[in-house]
Amino acid sequence: MGKRVLIVAAGLWLFTVSAPASEDARRTPIVVAVEEAKDCVVNISTEATVLRRSPGGAVPEDPFDRLFEDFFRSHRYQRARVLQPLGSGVVLDERGLIVTNAHVIQRARDLRLSLADGAKYEGDLLAADFDNDVALLRIQNPRRNLKPIRMAQSPLMLGETVIALGNPYGLSNSVTSGIVSSLERDVAIGNGEDRREFKGLVQTSALINPGNSGGPLVNLDAELVGINTAIVDHAQGIGFAIPAVQLRESLAELLATPEVSSVWLGLSFRSNPLTVAGVAKDSPAAKAGLRANDRVHTFASRPARDAFDVGMALLYRRPGDRIEIGIERHGRRREMIVTLAEPKPLTDETVLSRRVGILGQDVDRDLARTMQLPVTWGILVAKLEPDSPADRAGIKVGDLIIQMGRYRIQSLRQAVRILRDARPGDRVSVALVRSGYLARTAVRIR
Repeated sequence: MGKRVLIVAAGLWLFTVSAPASEDARRTPIVVAVEEAKDCVVNISTEATVLRRSPGGAVPEDPFDRLFEDFFRSHRYQRARVLQPLGSGVVLDERGLIVTNAHVIQRARDLRLSLADGAKYEGDLLAADFDNDVALLRIQNPRRNLKPIRMAQSPLMLGETVIALGNPYGLSNSVTSGIVSSLERDVAIGNGEDRREFKGLVQTSALINPGNSGGPLVNLDAELVGINTAIVDHAQGIGFAIPAVQLRESLAELLATPEVSSVWLGLSFRSNPLTVAGVAKDSPAAKAGLRANDRVHTFASRPARDAFDVGMALLYRRPGDRIEIGIERHGRRREMIVTLAEPKPLTDETVLSRRVGILGQDVDRDLARTMQLPVTWGILVAKLEPDSPADRAGIKVGDLIIQMGRYRIQSLRQAVRILRDARPGDRVSVALVRSGYLARTAVRIR
Protein backbone atom coordinates (compact mmCIF):
# COMPACT_ATOMS: atom_id res chain seq x y z
CA MET A 1 0.00 0.00 0.00
CA GLY A 2 2.74 2.36 0.97
CA LYS A 3 4.61 1.50 -2.19
CA ARG A 4 1.64 2.47 -4.33
CA VAL A 5 1.32 5.79 -2.55
CA LEU A 6 4.98 6.51 -3.18
CA ILE A 7 4.53 5.77 -6.88
CA VAL A 8 1.54 8.09 -7.15
CA ALA A 9 3.35 10.78 -5.21
CA ALA A 10 6.37 10.47 -7.44
CA GLY A 11 4.13 10.76 -10.46
CA LEU A 12 2.59 13.93 -9.08
CA TRP A 13 6.02 15.32 -8.37
CA LEU A 14 7.16 14.62 -11.90
CA PHE A 15 4.02 16.27 -13.29
CA THR A 16 4.59 19.36 -11.15
CA VAL A 17 8.18 19.96 -12.19
CA SER A 18 7.46 19.31 -15.90
CA ALA A 19 4.90 22.15 -16.19
CA PRO A 20 7.50 24.96 -16.65
CA ALA A 21 9.14 22.95 -19.43
CA SER A 22 5.78 22.92 -21.24
CA GLU A 23 5.48 26.70 -20.90
CA ASP A 24 8.98 27.16 -22.27
CA ALA A 25 8.04 25.05 -25.27
CA ARG A 26 5.16 27.44 -26.01
CA ARG A 27 7.50 30.43 -26.03
CA THR A 28 8.58 29.89 -29.59
CA PRO A 29 11.02 32.20 -31.41
CA ILE A 30 8.00 33.99 -32.87
CA VAL A 31 6.58 34.68 -29.40
CA VAL A 32 9.95 35.98 -28.19
CA ALA A 33 10.34 38.26 -31.24
CA VAL A 34 6.83 39.67 -30.81
CA GLU A 35 7.47 40.38 -27.13
CA GLU A 36 10.62 42.28 -28.13
CA ALA A 37 9.12 44.26 -31.04
CA LYS A 38 5.53 45.05 -29.98
CA ASP A 39 6.43 48.19 -28.01
CA CYS A 40 8.02 49.66 -31.15
CA VAL A 41 4.71 49.60 -33.07
CA VAL A 42 2.47 52.68 -33.39
CA ASN A 43 -1.20 52.69 -34.37
CA ILE A 44 -2.10 55.74 -36.45
CA SER A 45 -5.58 57.28 -36.57
CA THR A 46 -7.14 60.59 -37.52
CA GLU A 47 -10.09 62.53 -36.19
CA ALA A 48 -13.07 62.84 -38.54
CA THR A 49 -16.44 64.58 -38.22
CA VAL A 50 -19.56 62.45 -38.67
CA LEU A 51 -23.31 63.06 -38.26
CA ARG A 52 -25.13 61.08 -35.59
CA ARG A 53 -28.83 60.99 -34.70
CA SER A 54 -29.49 63.12 -31.64
CA PRO A 55 -30.63 61.17 -28.57
CA GLY A 56 -34.26 61.36 -27.42
CA GLY A 57 -37.50 61.71 -29.35
CA ALA A 58 -39.78 59.05 -30.76
CA VAL A 59 -38.80 57.40 -34.02
CA PRO A 60 -41.71 56.75 -36.46
CA GLU A 61 -42.32 53.09 -37.25
CA ASP A 62 -43.17 53.63 -40.91
CA PRO A 63 -40.02 53.82 -43.10
CA PHE A 64 -41.53 56.60 -45.23
CA ASP A 65 -42.28 58.66 -42.12
CA ARG A 66 -38.70 58.13 -40.90
CA LEU A 67 -37.34 59.28 -44.26
CA PHE A 68 -39.64 62.34 -44.09
CA GLU A 69 -38.36 63.27 -40.63
CA ASP A 70 -34.73 62.65 -41.57
CA PHE A 71 -35.10 65.03 -44.51
CA PHE A 72 -36.97 67.89 -42.85
CA ARG A 73 -35.77 67.72 -39.25
CA SER A 74 -32.01 68.16 -39.56
CA HIS A 75 -31.88 69.19 -35.90
CA ARG A 76 -32.32 65.51 -35.02
CA TYR A 77 -28.65 65.05 -35.98
CA GLN A 78 -25.52 66.29 -34.27
CA ARG A 79 -21.88 66.41 -35.29
CA ALA A 80 -19.48 64.07 -33.55
CA ARG A 81 -15.71 63.65 -33.66
CA VAL A 82 -14.58 60.05 -34.06
CA LEU A 83 -11.24 58.35 -34.56
CA GLN A 84 -10.72 56.63 -37.90
CA PRO A 85 -7.87 54.11 -38.13
CA LEU A 86 -5.36 54.81 -40.90
CA GLY A 87 -2.50 52.38 -40.48
CA SER A 88 0.61 51.66 -38.50
CA GLY A 89 4.08 53.02 -37.87
CA VAL A 90 7.39 52.14 -36.24
CA VAL A 91 9.39 53.98 -33.56
CA LEU A 92 12.84 54.99 -34.84
CA ASP A 93 14.21 56.74 -31.76
CA GLU A 94 13.42 57.19 -28.08
CA ARG A 95 12.24 60.80 -28.57
CA GLY A 96 9.32 59.81 -30.76
CA LEU A 97 10.45 59.80 -34.39
CA ILE A 98 8.08 57.53 -36.34
CA VAL A 99 8.30 56.05 -39.84
CA THR A 100 5.22 54.97 -41.79
CA ASN A 101 3.96 54.78 -45.37
CA ALA A 102 3.29 58.10 -47.08
CA HIS A 103 -0.08 56.83 -48.32
CA VAL A 104 -1.17 56.17 -44.72
CA ILE A 105 -1.11 59.87 -43.80
CA GLN A 106 -1.88 61.23 -47.27
CA ARG A 107 -5.31 62.69 -46.48
CA ALA A 108 -5.00 62.96 -42.69
CA ARG A 109 -4.95 66.32 -40.92
CA ASP A 110 -5.07 65.55 -37.18
CA LEU A 111 -2.86 62.57 -36.43
CA ARG A 112 -3.50 60.48 -33.33
CA LEU A 113 -0.82 57.96 -32.34
CA SER A 114 -1.17 55.16 -29.78
CA LEU A 115 1.30 52.61 -28.45
CA ALA A 116 0.97 49.00 -27.34
CA ASP A 117 0.68 50.03 -23.67
CA GLY A 118 -2.32 52.26 -24.44
CA ALA A 119 -0.45 55.59 -24.28
CA LYS A 120 -1.95 58.12 -26.72
CA TYR A 121 -0.32 61.14 -28.34
CA GLU A 122 -0.84 63.71 -31.04
CA GLY A 123 1.55 63.51 -33.97
CA ASP A 124 3.09 65.89 -36.51
CA LEU A 125 3.99 65.14 -40.11
CA LEU A 126 7.62 66.14 -40.66
CA ALA A 127 8.29 65.07 -44.25
CA ALA A 128 7.08 62.55 -46.83
CA ASP A 129 8.45 60.89 -49.94
CA PHE A 130 5.47 59.77 -52.05
CA ASP A 131 7.68 58.35 -54.78
CA ASN A 132 9.02 55.76 -52.33
CA ASP A 133 5.94 55.76 -50.04
CA VAL A 134 7.79 56.73 -46.86
CA ALA A 135 6.84 59.41 -44.31
CA LEU A 136 8.37 60.72 -41.08
CA LEU A 137 6.18 61.67 -38.11
CA ARG A 138 7.02 62.94 -34.65
CA ILE A 139 5.12 62.36 -31.42
CA GLN A 140 4.27 65.61 -29.67
CA ASN A 141 5.69 65.82 -26.15
CA PRO A 142 6.23 62.13 -25.31
CA ARG A 143 5.87 61.54 -21.58
CA ARG A 144 8.67 58.98 -21.50
CA ASN A 145 11.44 57.58 -23.64
CA LEU A 146 10.07 55.27 -26.33
CA LYS A 147 11.49 51.96 -27.46
CA PRO A 148 13.07 52.22 -30.94
CA ILE A 149 13.15 49.30 -33.36
CA ARG A 150 16.47 47.67 -34.19
CA MET A 151 17.22 47.50 -37.92
CA ALA A 152 18.55 44.32 -39.47
CA GLN A 153 22.03 44.45 -40.96
CA SER A 154 22.09 41.00 -42.56
CA PRO A 155 20.34 40.43 -45.92
CA LEU A 156 17.03 38.56 -45.98
CA MET A 157 16.96 34.92 -46.99
CA LEU A 158 14.29 33.22 -49.08
CA GLY A 159 12.14 31.06 -46.81
CA GLU A 160 13.14 33.00 -43.68
CA THR A 161 10.43 33.40 -41.06
CA VAL A 162 9.10 36.96 -40.73
CA ILE A 163 6.40 38.60 -38.60
CA ALA A 164 4.04 41.46 -39.54
CA LEU A 165 2.77 43.69 -36.72
CA GLY A 166 0.25 46.48 -37.01
CA ASN A 167 -3.30 47.76 -36.91
CA PRO A 168 -5.32 45.88 -39.59
CA TYR A 169 -8.91 47.11 -39.90
CA GLY A 170 -8.38 49.12 -36.72
CA LEU A 171 -7.65 45.95 -34.69
CA SER A 172 -4.66 47.24 -32.76
CA ASN A 173 -1.62 45.15 -31.82
CA SER A 174 -2.30 42.37 -34.33
CA VAL A 175 0.35 39.84 -35.33
CA THR A 176 0.73 37.51 -38.33
CA SER A 177 3.66 35.40 -39.43
CA GLY A 178 4.92 33.79 -42.62
CA ILE A 179 8.03 33.46 -44.71
CA VAL A 180 9.95 35.54 -47.22
CA SER A 181 8.44 34.34 -50.49
CA SER A 182 10.48 36.43 -52.90
CA LEU A 183 12.87 39.38 -53.11
CA GLU A 184 13.18 42.30 -55.54
CA ARG A 185 9.52 42.26 -56.61
CA ASP A 186 8.24 45.07 -58.86
CA VAL A 187 4.53 45.61 -58.22
CA ALA A 188 1.85 48.02 -59.48
CA ILE A 189 -1.06 48.65 -57.09
CA GLY A 190 -4.28 50.63 -57.68
CA ASN A 191 -5.77 52.42 -60.66
CA GLY A 192 -5.86 55.92 -62.14
CA GLU A 193 -4.49 58.67 -59.92
CA ASP A 194 -4.08 56.19 -57.05
CA ARG A 195 -1.92 53.81 -59.09
CA ARG A 196 1.46 53.24 -57.49
CA GLU A 197 4.48 51.40 -58.84
CA PHE A 198 6.87 49.84 -56.37
CA LYS A 199 10.28 48.38 -57.13
CA GLY A 200 12.45 45.95 -55.20
CA LEU A 201 9.84 44.91 -52.63
CA VAL A 202 9.96 41.94 -50.29
CA GLN A 203 7.14 39.46 -50.92
CA THR A 204 5.87 37.63 -47.85
CA SER A 205 3.19 35.10 -46.92
CA ALA A 206 2.65 36.90 -43.60
CA LEU A 207 -0.94 38.12 -43.88
CA ILE A 208 -1.06 41.89 -44.51
CA ASN A 209 -4.41 43.68 -44.46
CA PRO A 210 -5.49 47.33 -44.77
CA GLY A 211 -4.21 49.00 -41.62
CA ASN A 212 -1.00 46.97 -41.55
CA SER A 213 0.50 49.52 -43.95
CA GLY A 214 3.41 51.35 -42.37
CA GLY A 215 3.89 48.70 -39.70
CA PRO A 216 7.03 46.64 -39.21
CA LEU A 217 8.02 43.37 -40.81
CA VAL A 218 10.55 41.82 -38.42
CA ASN A 219 12.75 38.72 -38.36
CA LEU A 220 13.07 36.24 -35.50
CA ASP A 221 15.66 38.53 -33.87
CA ALA A 222 12.94 41.24 -33.67
CA GLU A 223 14.90 43.35 -36.15
CA LEU A 224 13.18 45.51 -38.74
CA VAL A 225 13.57 43.94 -42.19
CA GLY A 226 10.87 45.98 -43.94
CA ILE A 227 7.84 48.25 -43.77
CA ASN A 228 4.52 46.62 -44.73
CA THR A 229 3.27 48.60 -47.68
CA ALA A 230 0.97 46.80 -50.12
CA ILE A 231 -1.42 43.93 -50.69
CA VAL A 232 -2.76 42.40 -53.88
CA ASP A 233 -6.57 42.43 -53.77
CA HIS A 234 -7.05 39.35 -55.92
CA ALA A 235 -4.25 37.30 -54.31
CA GLN A 236 -5.00 36.11 -50.80
CA GLY A 237 -2.02 35.63 -48.52
CA ILE A 238 0.45 37.72 -50.55
CA GLY A 239 1.85 40.90 -49.04
CA PHE A 240 4.73 43.23 -49.84
CA ALA A 241 7.13 45.33 -47.78
CA ILE A 242 9.73 48.00 -48.46
CA PRO A 243 13.07 46.34 -47.57
CA ALA A 244 15.14 47.89 -44.79
CA VAL A 245 18.02 48.85 -47.11
CA GLN A 246 15.69 50.79 -49.41
CA LEU A 247 13.92 52.28 -46.39
CA ARG A 248 17.19 53.62 -44.98
CA GLU A 249 17.98 55.35 -48.29
CA SER A 250 14.58 57.10 -48.35
CA LEU A 251 14.82 58.08 -44.69
CA ALA A 252 18.30 59.54 -45.22
CA GLU A 253 16.89 61.95 -47.80
CA LEU A 254 13.97 62.94 -45.54
CA LEU A 255 16.27 63.48 -42.55
CA ALA A 256 18.33 65.92 -44.61
CA THR A 257 15.37 68.15 -45.57
CA PRO A 258 14.93 71.57 -43.92
CA GLU A 259 11.60 70.39 -42.49
CA VAL A 260 13.47 67.87 -40.34
CA SER A 261 17.07 69.00 -39.87
CA SER A 262 17.99 72.35 -38.31
CA VAL A 263 21.71 72.24 -39.17
CA TRP A 264 23.90 72.38 -42.27
CA LEU A 265 26.93 70.16 -42.74
CA GLY A 266 27.62 70.51 -46.46
CA LEU A 267 28.36 66.86 -47.26
CA SER A 268 26.83 64.38 -49.68
CA PHE A 269 27.51 60.66 -49.40
CA ARG A 270 27.55 57.38 -51.25
CA SER A 271 27.28 54.03 -49.51
CA ASN A 272 29.02 50.64 -49.45
CA PRO A 273 31.17 51.80 -47.76
CA LEU A 274 30.09 55.22 -46.49
CA THR A 275 32.18 57.71 -48.47
CA VAL A 276 32.08 61.47 -48.98
CA ALA A 277 30.71 62.07 -52.48
CA GLY A 278 30.90 65.86 -52.42
CA VAL A 279 31.71 68.84 -50.21
CA ALA A 280 29.79 72.10 -50.63
CA LYS A 281 31.90 75.21 -51.08
CA ASP A 282 32.35 77.31 -47.90
CA SER A 283 30.38 74.72 -45.91
CA PRO A 284 31.22 73.62 -42.34
CA ALA A 285 32.62 70.37 -43.76
CA ALA A 286 34.86 72.23 -46.21
CA LYS A 287 36.16 74.52 -43.48
CA ALA A 288 36.98 71.47 -41.36
CA GLY A 289 39.09 70.03 -44.17
CA LEU A 290 36.87 67.16 -45.36
CA ARG A 291 37.32 66.11 -48.98
CA ALA A 292 35.54 64.03 -51.59
CA ASN A 293 36.41 60.33 -51.38
CA ASP A 294 37.12 60.45 -47.66
CA ARG A 295 35.85 57.17 -46.21
CA VAL A 296 33.72 57.75 -43.09
CA HIS A 297 33.92 55.14 -40.33
CA THR A 298 32.50 57.09 -37.36
CA PHE A 299 30.16 60.06 -37.14
CA ALA A 300 29.56 61.94 -33.88
CA SER A 301 31.71 59.26 -32.21
CA ARG A 302 29.41 56.43 -33.36
CA PRO A 303 29.85 53.84 -36.12
CA ALA A 304 28.28 55.03 -39.38
CA ARG A 305 27.50 52.71 -42.27
CA ASP A 306 25.27 54.92 -44.43
CA ALA A 307 23.66 58.36 -44.80
CA PHE A 308 20.78 57.26 -42.56
CA ASP A 309 23.16 56.93 -39.61
CA VAL A 310 24.46 60.43 -40.40
CA GLY A 311 20.94 61.87 -40.54
CA MET A 312 19.97 60.31 -37.21
CA ALA A 313 23.16 61.64 -35.59
CA LEU A 314 22.31 65.18 -36.77
CA LEU A 315 18.59 65.00 -35.92
CA TYR A 316 18.68 66.91 -32.63
CA ARG A 317 21.81 68.96 -33.21
CA ARG A 318 21.79 72.75 -33.25
CA PRO A 319 23.87 75.35 -35.13
CA GLY A 320 27.16 75.83 -33.30
CA ASP A 321 27.38 72.22 -32.10
CA ARG A 322 30.73 70.54 -32.76
CA ILE A 323 30.86 66.94 -33.94
CA GLU A 324 33.71 64.55 -34.56
CA ILE A 325 33.91 62.68 -37.86
CA GLY A 326 36.32 59.76 -38.15
CA ILE A 327 37.62 59.29 -41.70
CA GLU A 328 40.16 57.29 -43.61
CA ARG A 329 42.18 59.09 -46.30
CA HIS A 330 44.93 57.42 -48.34
CA GLY A 331 45.00 54.54 -45.87
CA ARG A 332 45.44 56.75 -42.80
CA ARG A 333 42.75 57.39 -40.18
CA ARG A 334 42.15 60.83 -38.73
CA GLU A 335 39.51 62.68 -36.72
CA MET A 336 37.92 65.86 -38.11
CA ILE A 337 36.01 68.37 -35.94
CA VAL A 338 33.10 70.13 -37.70
CA THR A 339 31.13 73.07 -36.32
CA LEU A 340 27.55 72.84 -37.62
CA ALA A 341 25.88 75.88 -39.18
CA GLU A 342 22.34 77.04 -39.89
CA PRO A 343 20.80 75.73 -43.11
CA LYS A 344 20.92 78.08 -46.04
CA PRO A 345 17.53 79.71 -46.67
CA LEU A 346 15.60 78.17 -49.54
CA THR A 347 15.13 80.35 -52.61
CA ASP A 348 11.80 80.49 -54.43
CA GLU A 349 13.34 78.47 -57.26
CA THR A 350 14.51 75.78 -54.82
CA VAL A 351 11.07 75.43 -53.19
CA LEU A 352 9.36 75.04 -56.57
CA SER A 353 11.90 72.42 -57.58
CA ARG A 354 11.71 70.45 -54.33
CA ARG A 355 7.92 70.40 -54.05
CA VAL A 356 6.89 69.74 -57.68
CA GLY A 357 10.06 69.28 -59.77
CA ILE A 358 9.92 72.48 -61.83
CA LEU A 359 12.62 75.02 -62.56
CA GLY A 360 10.55 78.09 -63.36
CA GLN A 361 11.10 81.64 -64.50
CA ASP A 362 9.01 84.76 -63.89
CA VAL A 363 7.37 86.14 -67.02
CA ASP A 364 7.62 89.86 -67.78
CA ARG A 365 6.83 91.93 -70.87
CA ASP A 366 10.23 91.38 -72.47
CA LEU A 367 10.10 87.60 -72.01
CA ALA A 368 6.49 87.45 -73.18
CA ARG A 369 7.40 89.36 -76.35
CA THR A 370 10.47 87.21 -77.03
CA MET A 371 8.60 83.92 -76.41
CA GLN A 372 5.40 85.22 -78.09
CA LEU A 373 3.42 84.39 -74.97
CA PRO A 374 -0.27 85.39 -74.76
CA VAL A 375 0.08 87.03 -71.30
CA THR A 376 2.78 89.08 -69.56
CA TRP A 377 2.65 87.27 -66.21
CA GLY A 378 2.91 83.74 -64.80
CA ILE A 379 5.69 81.14 -64.50
CA LEU A 380 7.43 79.74 -67.56
CA VAL A 381 8.53 76.12 -67.12
CA ALA A 382 12.22 76.23 -68.08
CA LYS A 383 13.24 72.76 -66.90
CA LEU A 384 11.44 69.65 -65.62
CA GLU A 385 12.75 66.95 -63.31
CA PRO A 386 12.07 63.52 -64.87
CA ASP A 387 9.38 61.49 -63.08
CA SER A 388 8.65 64.43 -60.76
CA PRO A 389 5.10 65.34 -59.67
CA ALA A 390 4.92 67.96 -62.43
CA ASP A 391 6.21 65.50 -65.02
CA ARG A 392 3.66 62.86 -63.99
CA ALA A 393 0.91 65.49 -64.16
CA GLY A 394 1.72 66.08 -67.84
CA ILE A 395 3.37 69.49 -67.49
CA LYS A 396 6.03 70.18 -70.16
CA VAL A 397 8.94 72.54 -70.69
CA GLY A 398 7.61 75.73 -72.31
CA ASP A 399 4.24 75.60 -70.50
CA LEU A 400 3.09 78.83 -68.89
CA ILE A 401 1.56 78.30 -65.43
CA ILE A 402 -1.05 80.95 -64.71
CA GLN A 403 -3.06 79.47 -61.82
CA MET A 404 -2.50 77.18 -58.83
CA GLY A 405 -5.46 76.16 -56.72
CA ARG A 406 -7.85 79.13 -56.68
CA TYR A 407 -5.16 81.75 -57.14
CA ARG A 408 -3.83 83.44 -60.24
CA ILE A 409 -0.04 83.05 -60.34
CA GLN A 410 1.88 86.13 -61.42
CA SER A 411 5.30 85.17 -60.02
CA LEU A 412 7.39 82.47 -58.39
CA ARG A 413 6.87 84.15 -55.02
CA GLN A 414 3.09 83.64 -55.22
CA ALA A 415 3.50 79.99 -56.20
CA VAL A 416 5.87 79.40 -53.29
CA ARG A 417 3.35 80.81 -50.80
CA ILE A 418 0.83 78.23 -51.98
CA LEU A 419 3.36 75.39 -51.92
CA ARG A 420 4.58 76.23 -48.42
CA ASP A 421 1.02 75.84 -47.10
CA ALA A 422 0.47 72.53 -48.92
CA ARG A 423 1.11 69.24 -47.15
CA PRO A 424 2.95 66.36 -48.78
CA GLY A 425 0.42 64.38 -50.78
CA ASP A 426 -1.99 67.27 -51.37
CA ARG A 427 -3.23 67.68 -54.92
CA VAL A 428 -3.14 71.23 -56.29
CA SER A 429 -4.98 72.10 -59.48
CA VAL A 430 -2.88 73.89 -62.10
CA ALA A 431 -4.04 75.96 -65.08
CA LEU A 432 -1.50 76.52 -67.83
CA VAL A 433 -1.17 77.84 -71.35
CA ARG A 434 0.37 75.59 -74.02
CA SER A 435 0.65 76.59 -77.68
CA GLY A 436 -2.00 79.26 -77.17
CA TYR A 437 -4.52 76.89 -75.55
CA LEU A 438 -5.66 76.68 -71.93
CA ALA A 439 -5.13 73.32 -70.18
CA ARG A 440 -5.71 72.05 -66.65
CA THR A 441 -4.14 69.33 -64.56
CA ALA A 442 -3.46 68.48 -60.89
CA VAL A 443 -0.06 68.06 -59.24
CA ARG A 444 0.58 65.97 -56.13
CA ILE A 445 2.86 67.95 -53.82
CA ARG A 446 5.85 66.10 -52.37
